[in-house]
Amino acid sequence: MYLILVSILSILYIVYLIIKKEKNLPPGPTDYSIPIFGHLFSLGKHPQETLLKWCQNRQSDIIHCYFGQKLVIVLNNYDLIKQAFLDDNYSARAQPFIFE
Repeated sequence: MYLILVSILSILYIVYLIIKKEKNLPPGPTDYSIPIFGHLFSLGKHPQETLLKWCQNRQSDIIHCYFGQKLVIVLNNYDLIKQAFLDDNYSARAQPFIFE
């Protein structure tokens, strides 16, 4: 009896993790990610090329994806990257030499 209850609750939790939507996020590669693993299995052997294709498919320079359970925001534009690194929110960090 308890095994059936635990199984049903586990399945419902996994379904919830798959279909939940985050608000105020840039577009992602797909509408769902695998719980615990995220989009890691979708990256393939050349993750940088896969991330670039995801940006092109969504026609956006900013996308989100999950590496495991960690949310990652991917920037695919020099100006956006520079703005993110030089923003006051990152002022506790030394300025990268590449932008000097």
